[in-house]
Parts: sequence; structure tokens; C-alpha cells
Amino acid sequence: MQHYTSHPLTPQRRRQWHRLFGLMVQQQCHDSPYRVEVEVDVAKVPQFLDVVVIEQTEASDWPGAATLPDGLTQLQRYNLMTFKSHHESLTDWSIKELIGYYVSYRKQLSEAGKRPPQSDFGLYAVSHHYPQKLANYLTADHKTGIYQLQWGSDTIQLIVLSQIDTAPRNDLWHLFSHQIERVRQASQRYRQHPNEIIYGVVQQLLEIYSEEEPDMAYTLEQFTKEFVADHLNLLSADEVLQRYSPDEVLQRYSPDEIAEHLSSEALQQLLLRLQQKKQNNWGE
Repeated sequence: MQHYTSHPLTPQRRRQWHRLFGLMVQQQCHDSPYRVEVEVDVAKVPQFLDVVVIEQTEASDWPGAATLPDGLTQLQRYNLMTFKSHHESLTDWSIKELIGYYVSYRKQLSEAGKRPPQSDFGLYAVSHHYPQKLANYLTADHKTGIYQLQWGSDTIQLIVLSQIDTAPRNDLWHLFSHQIERVRQASQRYRQHPNEIIYGVVQQLLEIYSEEEPDMAYTLEQFTKEFVADHLNLLSADEVLQRYSPDEVLQRYSPDEIAEHLSSEALQQLLLRLQQKKQNNWGE
């Protein structure tokens, strides 16, 4: 399996990875009973939790739950998520941070008068790398790449992107897997999605990949071209033709093909113009 090479992670690039991850989770939950908040400030000192997925309407009977990626099919009322890209590692400090965010976020809700019980919360860690140093705290789930991480009285759902099942339902995870073929296949499926926001986020993600990995430049170009082709039907023929000069349009067709689509009157007018042009050339 082909992987990407490693590049230094600047603060700006780190935020790009985390923001795009949050935006894709947001779009994954579009038209679901859940609202997704990205880069949630959970402290007076600026600290941002990557994603919070919040149940807005009753979701217990929502049929779309089965289509969510592995690890997200049992969402609670409030779901706090931390993300570690291929540039980062999930460590014990990462888990402490997540639990700290949970405590702060729950306090904020309590201060607002909601006082949700602990059972209303789900904690999630999404990591490209398997956290070997946390192995003693992990219990494997029946689904590949999904683990339960027990930290004191808190249970955290761990999703390891480098191990996740290759099924299309996991395309959200594949986009951030840092595995070339998975990224390509997922982006190809996402380009067929009617949501333009998803297209924009996937394109930004592929641009980052192409900057870090030259091999991904073709994937970005291919994704853009195929997306335009898939959605060309949204434009009228006139809107499409306005983007090209007459020469660019006509050079695609032979004279016989052009003549077949002209009326007798148009052909006569064309013939007259050609004769006039020929006479003018002789006069010169």
C-alpha cells in the first residue's frame, strides 16, 4: 500500500488539516438530525476542540445512521471529537485534553441551564496513526480500525484512519487517511456529490495533498475536470459556449458536419459570403 512521505507541520498547515476535517464531518452530517460545530472555543484561554456533533432532533429512529462512517453510528446528544492527522500522534496528553474539553463544554451547558447528564456525551478520537503507547487502554471493536479507549471512568471511541475498512461508507475517513489510493477513490466518489460545499472542501484538501506530495497533483487535476464534467448539465448550452471562441467551437467539427446542421437558407447565405470573400481576395 502506497503512503505519502512526511513533511514538517507548520501551525498554519496544522489548522488547515483540522479545519478541513471538521468541514467534512459537517457535510457528512448534512440533512441529519445533528448539527456540527467546527473549532469550538471551550476555554477563556483560546483552545479549540476540533468538532462537536450535536443532536438537534430525535435521532433514535433516523434511517440515515447506517450510512454514517464506521465509529459514528452510535452518536449521543453531544459528541466531542479530536482529530490527529498523519503529521501528529495521539498521546496520553491528547486524551487528557479531550476530557478537559468535555469538562469545560459540559460546564458551559450547565451554566446555560441545560445540565445534561454524562450519558448525553460521546467522546471521539480520530487518528491517522495507531497510538501504540496507549495500547494497554484499548479494546478492539468488531469493526476494523475502531477501538474503545478506557480512560478512568471515561470511554472514548477511537477511529484509526490507517486501519479503517475500505468500504465507500468510510470515504470521509479515507480522505484523511494519507493513503494515496484511498484518497483518490474517495475523492472520485465525492465529486459526484451534488453539494458544492463538499466539492470545495475536497478540492482544498487535494490542494494541500498536492503541495505535500507531487504524486497527488494529477488527482487534483483529475478531480476538478471530472467534477466539471459531471455537473456540466447544470449549465445551458449557451452558458457553456460563451466560454469558448467561435474558432475553438468550430474546429471540433468537419465542414460536412457543420453543413449537415445548417438550414438551406443559412447555407445560401454562407455561400454568398464565401463568393464575396473570394471576389474581394481577387480584387486585392
